[in-house]
Amino acid sequence: MIRVKKKTSLALARIAGLAVLVPLAAGCGGGTDRSPLGTVYQDRPPAYERGRPKPLDRVEGPLEVLRGGRFSIAMRENISARQTWNVSGSGPDEAVVRPQGTSTHQTAREKEAAGAGYTKYFTFEAAGPGTTTIVLANRCGTDPARGCYSATLPRTVTYRVSVR
Repeated sequence: MIRVKKKTSLALARIAGLAVLVPLAAGCGGGTDRSPLGTVYQDRPPAYERGRPKPLDRVEGPLEVLRGGRFSIAMRENISARQTWNVSGSGPDEAVVRPQGTSTHQTAREKEAAGAGYTKYFTFEAAGPGTTTIVLANRCGTDPARGCYSATLPRTVTYRVSVR
């Protein structure tokens, strides 16, 4: 708390208070995420319904991103459940979206549990205006040569991305 001894100091106290609040407000909201992952879009597979097969290929989006922004798609990966994801084919149109790499995160609880999965982040930068698709393929659902292949596993998730 700032104490004021004279009336003339009141104006200075208000200015000092604003000087403290402005930098705090600048870090709140604002719309530009400065984290290495940027805005994170968590994959949400459809819930299981008895008698109805899970879709092997899904289309999601569109993800709306501002030019110059960074964003990540978070996929649950679990080798024991035969879900291992990679960007498929030639990747997205790099004039619109540029890949920035992948990273993983495993919670303390997941680290303790045998066979637990983790989250894999596919990070991209919005390079220029336009639309493109990012296709993520489950290696165990798309490659019969792999020892983990099964025709009933999810194969692809296609994210439609629009950069403004």
